[in-house]
Amino acid sequence: SIAGNGGLPAAVAHAWMTGQPGGGRMSDPVWGEVPVDAPSIASRIAFVACPCAFVCCGSAGGRRTWRRFLATWAVMLAALQTGAFTAAIVRGGIAPFSDNALMGPSAGILDALGAKNAAKIRLAGEWWRLLTPMAMHSGILHLLGNILVQLRTGVMLEQFWGH
Repeated sequence: SIAGNGGLPAAVAHAWMTGQPGGGRMSDPVWGEVPVDAPSIASRIAFVACPCAFVCCGSAGGRRTWRRFLATWAVMLAALQTGAFTAAIVRGGIAPFSDNALMGPSAGILDALGAKNAAKIRLAGEWWRLLTPMAMHSGILHLLGNILVQLRTGVMLEQFWGH
């Protein structure tokens, strides 16, 4: 809940507030508790944005957590989206900045790979174009922004819902 935490969601507020001066722990619903010596404001912000950076693979608990993270639908969807973007770049390269400021393929390449095109859906019967745009991204900045939000929220929701 957001109430009582200064407007922060409960998981974010918990991660933000559990660090104690001189040492403490930061906690996340997916990644668990992470011991931190004197967490600074910067490390708290980094933990809220990407707690995976604080979890080591060297311990049994860390390996288990990483395996649980990698076996989620959010990660599998991110891999599909990254593959589709890579295919678009391999097929047509990166368009000039004047054509695509997000550093990605040209509109023609995206259209050839299945971007949403209402005329082709309606007139040519290419109904699959209703599904393929979910994996398409117009540039690396678009892809990275979406994947970061998708992984942070998607994995957390899967954890809350019992996956």
